[in-house]
Amino acid sequence: MISAASFAFGASFSARGVADPQGWIWLCGDVDQALWQFFDLSWEGSHFVVELAVQTRNWQTPPPASLPVTVYFFTFSSSLTRRVLLQRVGETGSYVAYFGQTLLARRELQIGSYLGVKLSINASEVEIGVHPSSVSVKGERSFISAPAIGTDAGGPWVPSITEPVVQRIQSSPTWTFRECSGKDDAPYVSPGTYLGELGWPGPGHPVDAQDWLRVNLKSGQTLEVRISSPNPVLLRVMDPLGREIGRVEGAGQLGLMCQATTTGSYHFCISVREGTPLFTYSIDITIRR
Repeated sequence: MISAASFAFGASFSARGVADPQGWIWLCGDVDQALWQFFDLSWEGSHFVVELAVQTRNWQTPPPASLPVTVYFFTFSSSLTRRVLLQRVGETGSYVAYFGQTLLARRELQIGSYLGVKLSINASEVEIGVHPSSVSVKGERSFISAPAIGTDAGGPWVPSITEPVVQRIQSSPTWTFRECSGKDDAPYVSPGTYLGELGWPGPGHPVDAQDWLRVNLKSGQTLEVRISSPNPVLLRVMDPLGREIGRVEGAGQLGLMCQATTTGSYHFCISVREGTPLFTYSIDITIRR
């Protein structure tokens, strides 16, 4: 059993467990735990999205579609325990990856600029692997994650035993996509950030209740979609056979990750309830392999 730690401006990570050559710390006993600390959460906004991504291995039973974990959040003056349901997002050999999100309000924990996140494990059926970038905190205008060992900054992360190759176009959210009549007419998009509009423009205009997009994926690639919306939206992802493989609903900062099991066109639909006033949202698309 060893302890490992990583530090950078604004965040730190420490864990007690079995380390592997790739920098993963494997928690496999009732005394193993991991701790992430964020010291610079002073940006504007009343809510934070905390994202958690882990690896698992050595399952004694078939890996489930979802994995519940208990996460402890704390500040200098308050604490909160929350059960987070992680969704299965990928598999490489005997390793199975899980990802989940939870929303925190500043007032719940009296969050100022500091937040601690602790994951404890007491599981006999599986080992859980954590990494410095396993936990990230995203606010309304900022993003911060614990640093990877040997680096100075973190960023969006997808669970993988080796560092993934990322196809990504960094740009301001000024791209747009054409309107379409439905799924079969959905425009193809590339990785990047786009602006879209949904809702009712007003009297004499039809309601724009949904947007359809599609992207080509190869088997084994992971699609990551992030949406920032002032109003509640529903995001659904369909595989080349039209089967729904993921969905997420809500307002603010949303995220969804899906791994392609077959090569082909994957569709995603962003929709709202009828009668919602016209509003603009942004959608960020990343493909990882």
